[in-house]
Amino acid sequence: MHGIFYSQDKENTQSQRVYRCRHGLLLIDGSIYNRDSIKLLDSSLENTKNWIRQLRGEYSFIYETDQHIVFGTDQFAQKPLWFSYDQNSKKFDACSVPLPIERKFGMAWSVMANRIYTLHKDSFKISIDENTTWNLEQSRKNYDDVFEIFEESVKLRHVDGNTTYSLTGGIDSGTVHCAAKKLLNDVNTFTEISLLQENEKKILSQRLDINHKHRFFSDPGEEAMAKMRNTIIKETIDCDIFYKNDTNAMVNYLGKLNKKYIISGLGGDALYGVFIEKTKGAVRTPANTTFPDDLHLVFPWHGHADRLYSALNQKEQIAGYYGKVARNPLLDQRLFQAWLNTSADLKNHRYKDWMKVYMEQNHYAF
Repeated sequence: MHGIFYSQDKENTQSQRVYRCRHGLLLIDGSIYNRDSIKLLDSSLENTKNWIRQLRGEYSFIYETDQHIVFGTDQFAQKPLWFSYDQNSKKFDACSVPLPIERKFGMAWSVMANRIYTLHKDSFKISIDENTTWNLEQSRKNYDDVFEIFEESVKLRHVDGNTTYSLTGGIDSGTVHCAAKKLLNDVNTFTEISLLQENEKKILSQRLDINHKHRFFSDPGEEAMAKMRNTIIKETIDCDIFYKNDTNAMVNYLGKLNKKYIISGLGGDALYGVFIEKTKGAVRTPANTTFPDDLHLVFPWHGHADRLYSALNQKEQIAGYYGKVARNPLLDQRLFQAWLNTSADLKNHRYKDWMKVYMEQNHYAF
């Protein structure tokens, strides 16, 4: 499995990406879209935190200097990170999955989203700072910035010849695919057909033209998938999120796709739709059906009931098991900030209004 495994025993330090900086060792799991800034890292703790706050992408990281071990994940915990820590014995390990360090130390704690953890080597105490402080001013009267940053987000996450898009008849995956079709030449898609409702199948048929490179997957059923799913669970994270109906689907298609980068519309419900229409009121977030003029009254809503965290963990652990890299354009930090700054009237005009306007402008079915 790709990812991070860090131990104070340096021979056991592994990562998908290891950068030996002038003043320390940086381990990164995932994708950051401003890598050149790594050159600016030094031994200053304040500079390190400022660097982290400017990162864009799906990432978790560990940065070790002579004085500190700084670690964390992105604003939405798209790349999970777990750690074990004991101040008295001065033990610290971290891993992208909990089971290895849980078996070793009997403990594993999840790194929380949007936090910067600092282990101070002199005292062996951990302090925690906020990563991004979101600007909740709602002053923009149009979606110009949202659309520009969204298209940039899709392009950044695409790799020609090695990328495929999860496509259904839904709004979230449709918005991402709409941008990809508009901006890129090499767009491959796939669908787990057994997960689609009848109305989604009709919309999907309108989205696929005669030259479209598309694969359909059918869920082979619980019995056929149980063995492989249980193997993945035993090697990653054993919890209830892996027993949901869509787990079989992910095990089914992620093991068969021949592209490394998997792009989906994950995050659209939690950030921009707040569930209410999709779940017919079965799940309500602090924002409920509308966004107030003062977002401080309801923010943050995206961690409600851990739906986003569970979905990300499920996708990330299964993708990692098969050597795939999950990328999520709708969870782009700059995109979310741009959308937060749009007016409450725009947000409340329609459910997921900015996505529908984008698809309308590009004559895309939804």
